[in-house]
Amino acid sequence: MKFEIEQKRIRGDREEMILEVVKMAGMLTVAAIVPNAVKLFKKNKKNPTLRQKYYLSEVSDRLIKQGMLSVDYQGMTKLTKKGIKKLEDLEIKKLKRPKFWDKKYRVVIFDIKEKRRKQRGFIRTQLVSLGFIKLQNSVWVSPYECEELVNLIKSDQNLSDSIIYMRVDKIENDLWLRHKFGFIED
Repeated sequence: MKFEIEQKRIRGDREEMILEVVKMAGMLTVAAIVPNAVKLFKKNKKNPTLRQKYYLSEVSDRLIKQGMLSVDYQGMTKLTKKGIKKLEDLEIKKLKRPKFWDKKYRVVIFDIKEKRRKQRGFIRTQLVSLGFIKLQNSVWVSPYECEELVNLIKSDQNLSDSIIYMRVDKIENDLWLRHKFGFIED
């Protein structure tokens, strides 16, 4: 059981590494990805073993089959929208929550027109994945600092004029919020 969990963690690390390499380089051939990725993965070895090359090649092939990478007619590999989304999800999972709450809430308010409904849904999904709780229809609250991520979402979706980020000291009747965020025990 422990071995299987470790194998899944290592496989996830390799997938993330390959996606990051493709993201950084923009476009690479699969043949170029593997040796470079092996060098990044095994910093202490100058010459990767055949086994390491095989595993990374296998991971690359799996990412292509899953639709996270695409290969064009020239053999160039690119990140797909699905691959970009996977990288964003991995970044969100890496967020470290502070040990102590600073007693401030982070509030995101947005007003996105009906004709941009897909973007509105995307913003809601992102806020939920960041740990926000819905206070009202377009008002979301989190106790954790995340201004940079909210700004990234705003610029990525070209919604800088439609989303407001606030840091507030107090929210009226916030006992239920404190309970939801785990700051108050039952």
